[in-house]
Amino acid sequence: MTTMTLTKREDWQTSEDFPTLSGKQTPLNLREAPGDHEHGRKNIELSRRSGVKPMPWQEHEMNAINATGPDGRWVHSDAVLICPRQNGKSLIVALVVIYRIFVLGQNVLFTAQQWETAKELWEQTWKIVKGRKFLMKLHLSHTCSQGRGTIFLSNGGRVVFTTRSQDAGRGLTKVDLLIYDEAYNLTAAEIAALSFLSQAAEDPQVFYMSSAVHRDFPQHQKGQELSAMRAQALAQEPDAEDPIYLSEYAAPEDMDPEDELTWRTGNPSYGVISNAKKMRKIMRRMNTEIGRMNFGVEALGWGSWFDENAGDEHEPVIADEVMDEVMSDRPVTMSHNVIAVDASPDRSAVSIAAGGRTADGVHGLVGWRGGMSAPEVVAAVLGAVGEKTQAVLIDPKSAAGVFIDPLERAGLEVTRLKWSEVTAACAAFLQGVDDRQYSLSDDAKLRESVVVATLREAKEGGVAWERFSGEISDLVAVSLAMWGVQQFAPLPKKVRRGGMSLEVEATGSRLASMKF
Repeated sequence: MTTMTLTKREDWQTSEDFPTLSGKQTPLNLREAPGDHEHGRKNIELSRRSGVKPMPWQEHEMNAINATGPDGRWVHSDAVLICPRQNGKSLIVALVVIYRIFVLGQNVLFTAQQWETAKELWEQTWKIVKGRKFLMKLHLSHTCSQGRGTIFLSNGGRVVFTTRSQDAGRGLTKVDLLIYDEAYNLTAAEIAALSFLSQAAEDPQVFYMSSAVHRDFPQHQKGQELSAMRAQALAQEPDAEDPIYLSEYAAPEDMDPEDELTWRTGNPSYGVISNAKKMRKIMRRMNTEIGRMNFGVEALGWGSWFDENAGDEHEPVIADEVMDEVMSDRPVTMSHNVIAVDASPDRSAVSIAAGGRTADGVHGLVGWRGGMSAPEVVAAVLGAVGEKTQAVLIDPKSAAGVFIDPLERAGLEVTRLKWSEVTAACAAFLQGVDDRQYSLSDDAKLRESVVVATLREAKEGGVAWERFSGEISDLVAVSLAMWGVQQFAPLPKKVRRGGMSLEVEATGSRLASMKF
């Protein structure tokens, strides 16, 4: 009688094969059903005979993924592995694939969003195979070109590495193991397109691999499917009939992101692949607010997952009726103006806005929108700067920071904003609109920015625009410019370049013709 067990794991397990290993070997979230680990043990032994020594956490994953029940079928028909980048997830896949095709003679399909990812995994797998004569005895053919890599064996085992598409499974009548890499970018349509291939297998298994999902990141907007799978695994009962395996490596979010213990806790391969020197270098490069968020997601596993039960309950930070009151297409005379430049985090949009003194308060408008082209942005700013311009403002930690040097080379004096000033501009905008001391030129796209914008609390106090809530570069730029009027207009500070004055009537038709 087979004894059903769980994978034996130790938090800080050491390894003779990896004496420098100091990462936590157990996941933060684990959902695993008991099973027999014979295939896992054989998989690990084959790996060692192939010249590859897995780390303890990788062995744990191989045992759990390969676990079988009393009937010999896979305990987990769906397996989810979530782990920060650069820890060796791909090696686990390569080793499992080799076992499945060489020992079990299975058909395996590996899919990724990008061909470079699939190609890299093919190369890693093929390097192991071709390095051992006992494996090459079963080798029938292999290919790697035109977005598709294959390894076919004489025992019927085969694997295809490719990008996700309608014909991803071409050449396979059934798929015993379907692997979705980069699962943060996996859609329901892509799952549906390949599901019939796995349904044709006798005992199919699907393996999802990914780093954490952050729902506010533009590149993670397809993360709903992985979020739903993770949520289902976390909510399942211990005795679920068809349990989902979930192994999520991450550091607890209450830990200090700059503490090495946090890095060790969130990265199981710490000390072997990543180390303190590498982590500090990454942190140095990610020294902006957005960079720190990326570091949390990619290096520590700090996700912000989609919640399918949350519903669409977003309420704009400024009500539509309030925007109707402060927006107008009437002529407005502006003087002592300030210009601000902002760009979206994904570098897809740039906005240039102006704020100026009026008889009743401060007026703002967005005068130019475009892409991340330094020559175009510089030309637009030069065209907008005039005798009454008091300052040109840019948050150096935003994506627009790349325009500071080109603007200064063009002869402009650029004011680099501190984080406290960025949050102050956000608060001043909200208060100015509430008090009706701020007015805005009517602008449909600026309204759209207000609709999708959300606020977040800054660690140093105050609130700031959540840049990942949507495309809000219009709103950020205009709020910075209008705040700048209150800071710089009382003491005129001439920008060192002459140009077009913004002491104009800001009507809709006038804006359309401005080369601003």
